[in-house]
Amino acid sequence: MAAAGRAQLMTTGRRDKQRRSDESEFHGHRRHPTTARHRRYGLACAGVPERLGYGVGRQTLWLNKGPMLGTTHRNTFALDKCRLLLEGLTIPVPEREPRLIVAPATRARLLAKFADRPRPWVGFGVGASKTWKLWPVRSFDRLLDGLDKRLPGTRFVLGAPTEADRVAAVANRPNTVPASNLPLDEVMALVAECTFLVGNDSGPLNLAVAMGTVAFGLFGTTPPLVYTTRLKAIVPPGDQFSRTDGMARITPDDVLELLGPVLNPTFLGLYALTTE
Repeated sequence: MAAAGRAQLMTTGRRDKQRRSDESEFHGHRRHPTTARHRRYGLACAGVPERLGYGVGRQTLWLNKGPMLGTTHRNTFALDKCRLLLEGLTIPVPEREPRLIVAPATRARLLAKFADRPRPWVGFGVGASKTWKLWPVRSFDRLLDGLDKRLPGTRFVLGAPTEADRVAAVANRPNTVPASNLPLDEVMALVAECTFLVGNDSGPLNLAVAMGTVAFGLFGTTPPLVYTTRLKAIVPPGDQFSRTDGMARITPDDVLELLGPVLNPTFLGLYALTTE
């Protein structure tokens, strides 16, 4: 933090006459922790009498009130550190996994656009920011072949505009819609309407989790995300992650087996009731 920034923080602390500051005061939300020790230094200089935080490393020099997590949590996942700190401070967190809400007008527009497409709708996120995170097109093809034998309805293949060729290659089959040119709000609405989504570690997968859609993530190169209970991770045999062949070692048969619970008629019937 530059000198001007430290000075501004000290001025703000004095101006607001803060009695207490904890790590969750910053980064745009009162309860979003940050580990920037410079902020705590500035608050100490500003005379804030109670300074709380993670207590990891040298930042303890500027903190004067517990509880602190200590150095054993230096490499703990950021959201887990946040949870532990808030629990230690007895600050309630009423909603661990908030759900994004689609605007009614956007949902109506999306439903009108695909009104002729039979349900259930299933999403497929076939793109990714890194090539080594991509499940092969042939694997998506085989997965769709197997799914066609077990589930009617419509498949939507999602990707960015720059991934239109890959999206078109996977969507080149009956009852399958390429969706690489939708505006973001309609992508959100579409994902929210899907019974479930299967995808690479990418935007559509994260959207599915945020929208509350059952999400199956293909993680062949890195360990799966742990911040949510809504994500069902699909990994290579033996959890052997590799940028070279990790994605290829996840087989369509493996995915179909893990999809079993959401292909159950009971699940599909209950889901249909929630979308009427």
